[in-house]
Amino acid sequence: MDYLHYLRQALLSPLQKKGADGASEAVQLLDDYQLIREDVDSIMEISVWGGQADPYSKLDPKVKAAFTRAYNKEVHLTPYSLQFGGDNGDNEVQESEDEGEGVKLDAMIKVREFKEG
Repeated sequence: MDYLHYLRQALLSPLQKKGADGASEAVQLLDDYQLIREDVDSIMEISVWGGQADPYSKLDPKVKAAFTRAYNKEVHLTPYSLQFGGDNGDNEVQESEDEGEGVKLDAMIKVREFKEG
């Protein structure tokens, strides 16, 4: 909670100063902190205290749209899965799958190999 104000300002600053041209800078900040678009809404909602105006709501709708378009046109890695599995059989995980193989294929995990000697 202590740093939400600063994070909000870091997200809003390029959008306020540069308008639609600052959208890619704000998206890069989200990627740097491994945040998703829905986190922006949460940050804005949580970091505004009673009686304060929401600075995000004061942004020009064209700037907000440019930010959303800039976010949606890229693929964003997150440290967790955004997909939910179902019981329909399409998303079944084979229990016989070697867990080590899953680690090797995961783009977010880097495996260090140690050499003895």
